[in-house]
This record gives sequence, C-alpha cells and structure tokens, in this order.
Amino acid sequence: MTQLGEDPLPLVAQVWGPMTMAATLAGLEAYVESLAGGKDAYTLTNLGLDVTLAVAEAALEARPLVLWIGEPLAALADPGALLSTWLPVMRQLVARARAAGASPVVHVSGRATHVLDAVNRIGASGMSITACTPLAEARAVLAPHVVVFGNLDSMRLLDRDEVWLREQGARMAEEMRGHPFVATPGSAVPGRIPVSRLAAFVEGARGA
Repeated sequence: MTQLGEDPLPLVAQVWGPMTMAATLAGLEAYVESLAGGKDAYTLTNLGLDVTLAVAEAALEARPLVLWIGEPLAALADPGALLSTWLPVMRQLVARARAAGASPVVHVSGRATHVLDAVNRIGASGMSITACTPLAEARAVLAPHVVVFGNLDSMRLLDRDEVWLREQGARMAEEMRGHPFVATPGSAVPGRIPVSRLAAFVEGARGA
C-alpha cells in the first residue's frame, strides 16, 4: 500500500510477530506446549524475534508510516507467558520500528482481552482486534493514546446488506467516540465481497 505523491512511500509494512514466527519455525504444537510449560518458550520466542527483526529491517528500509505486526498467537499465551516471554521481545521490535520512524501496530486474533494491558506496556501506537474482543473492553484497558483498529466480523460483509453495514459502522464509531479509533474489519476481508459493502461500513463510521 503506497501513499500518493511525487515520492511514493509505503503506508504500511507488515511482519509476523515473534510468537507467530517462533511457532512457524518450531511447529505450532511444540511452541504452544513450551508456552504452557515454560520450557524453552523464551529461547524459541527470541529465535522468532531474530527472524522477525531481520524481515522488519528490510521492510523499514522503505520508510513505511506504520509497521503492522501480526501476532495472532499472543491470544493463546496466558498472562504469565505474556509478561515473561512476549513483553521483552516485543519491546525490542517496537523500539526498532519507532527508531525507523514507523508507528507500530499489533494485531491479535481471537479473544485478546488479557493481551490489552501488555500492548500498553510494549509501547505500541495501536492495536488491531477481531470481533472476539469487544470494543468496550479495548477502550477500557488500552491507554488513551493507543489507536484501536477493528472490529467488524468480516463475514458480515458477505451476509449483511449495505444498510446494516452503514449502521454498524456508525454504531462502532459512536461507541468509541473520544478514543482514537479506526473502523475496520477485524480480520482478512473475503475477496468476493462487493466493494460497495465495505464502503458503506466505512461511510457509516465517518458520518457518526
């Protein structure tokens, strides 16, 4: 995604987070077991960080405005694992993004209520959530400067009409009034939806 102008720059660069990268390298089952038992979790997550940082360095050379960090597996970690394993490595990644002039935004899939305060602690600029995490909970826990992205269930773009989507966008924007918020689908948008449905959702949020 690029911004328009004489010197086009990417708006967003995306990397997988350290936990997700560690699970890719070690295997999902082995990594989740390490989180549950504490054994090797820190070592594996640091390995994931090394790979993520290497990818991020290449992406940040393009001077994106935002570094989007996809970390769906953070929702599977208990609060203890988040504090002992995730926070130290994410702080390094967030600091690297900021040093390059990019705003770090973290996406966490699933029910991510227990991850919200951890996102405050790593110093992220924003957090993207799915429909599994209520906006009210995100607003209550995330710091006032942390932008919330979300959290329309993407399947509603398939089975609801433009009127409903416009009303939903307006409702979400009203619920988040006073807190920095970007109304977006909470997960990947199905490729076969009419663009007019997504436009209706965004228009509803803008008009609230």
